[in-house]
Amino acid sequence: MMSRETLIVIFFICSVGLALWFFFSPEIAKASDKKQIKEYKKGLERNANFINFIMNELPVSKPELITVSHARLMGDIDIMGILENNNFLSNAGFTQENMNELLKLDMQCRRIWGITLKQSDLKYNKTFDPK
Repeated sequence: MMSRETLIVIFFICSVGLALWFFFSPEIAKASDKKQIKEYKKGLERNANFINFIMNELPVSKPELITVSHARLMGDIDIMGILENNNFLSNAGFTQENMNELLKLDMQCRRIWGITLKQSDLKYNKTFDPK
C-alpha cells in the first residue's frame, strides 16, 4: 500500500500535468488548425490545377492520353461538377466536414488521372501540386 506522501506527490504531478495540458492545449489546437487550413488550401489549388489540365491543356498538349475524343471524355467525366464542388469548398472555407468533402473530391480527380487517363498515381502530386 502506498504511503500518504506518495499519493500526495502523485496527485500533485497529475495536477501539474493537467494544468499544463489545459494551458498549452489551445496553442496546440491553433497550430494544428493552421496546418490543416494550409493543407486544405493546397488541396483546393491542386484540384483547380487538375481541372484546368483536363479542360484546357489535355486536348492541346497531351492528346495521346485521350483514347476517345475529348468531347466524349468530357461527357464521361463530370468535370463541371468537380469544378463546382471545388469552387464551393473554396468559398465555404475550412471545416472538418469540408476537409472530408475535399478529400473525396481529390480521390475523384486521382481516379480520373489514374484509371481514365492511365497515368501513374505517383506523378499526380508532382504534376498538380501548387508551384
